[in-house]
Amino acid sequence: MKRKEFIATSALLATSLAALHPARAGNKTETPEVKIKKLSWAGIQIECDGTTLFIDPWISKEIWGDKWNKPVINPVSNTSVNHIAVTHIHNDHLDPKAIRMINGDKRGNIYGGSKTAGGIASHGLYETKIAELWEPMLLSSGKMTLIAVPAVDFSGIEQVSWVIRAGDKTLFHGGDTIWHGYFHKISYGYGPFDVVFLPINGVDFLQLKPVTHIPATLNPVQAATAAEVLRAKLVVPIHYGVNNPGVYEEFPNAEDVFITECKKRNLPVEVCEQGNWLAWKSNR
Repeated sequence: MKRKEFIATSALLATSLAALHPARAGNKTETPEVKIKKLSWAGIQIECDGTTLFIDPWISKEIWGDKWNKPVINPVSNTSVNHIAVTHIHNDHLDPKAIRMINGDKRGNIYGGSKTAGGIASHGLYETKIAELWEPMLLSSGKMTLIAVPAVDFSGIEQVSWVIRAGDKTLFHGGDTIWHGYFHKISYGYGPFDVVFLPINGVDFLQLKPVTHIPATLNPVQAATAAEVLRAKLVVPIHYGVNNPGVYEEFPNAEDVFITECKKRNLPVEVCEQGNWLAWKSNR
């Protein structure tokens, strides 16, 4: 894309977002509160104006054998309207058991990328909505806006990240992406972000042969750099805390290294324990 086209596209995206959310554009009506709960692993729960959006809800600890040593946080909605968004089909992000716990016998929309949708439906979850890249999707008549943006999975399958607009907040969820060249475009199209959720475990995935030892997710240094590029006002680390030597080896002291790298960049970090609601302020 040429420079002029890039600038024009970025301006158009920003203008479109403002139009979708009048409160952000200067409307003096009361802005609904945005609450975010940290679920297990990479999962989060966003509540705003009677609507809940779950991203990558996960409860199936058995996939980690005996390496998961924390309580599992069940996704429980406090609202009558629920939506679910999935970054990709790996079983630590697409968990049919967690989705059924949320939806029960009710019909609920599940959002995924164009190639991910088939994988979601293969589990008997048929209320799948395909999210095209860069295309805003209005949830609950615009109470939230969900936008799929590019991500890159280490294994070559489709993965998206999510930009979310709720109330007067702009959020980013990075699934378990590796480093890629779209962060700048996402930043100039939708940033700055009030909070970004980024994977930090920089895992060395030793089951994919031949072994490359290239991180299969963002490592702590890359995650801090991504947060800086995204112009994050607050950063919350996700997707870390499992280590299986010889199989799935996490970056050593991932949380501490991430906090140190964020401090170097003057980035506020909130380490939000699973099961807790975001305080919207730095605690490290």
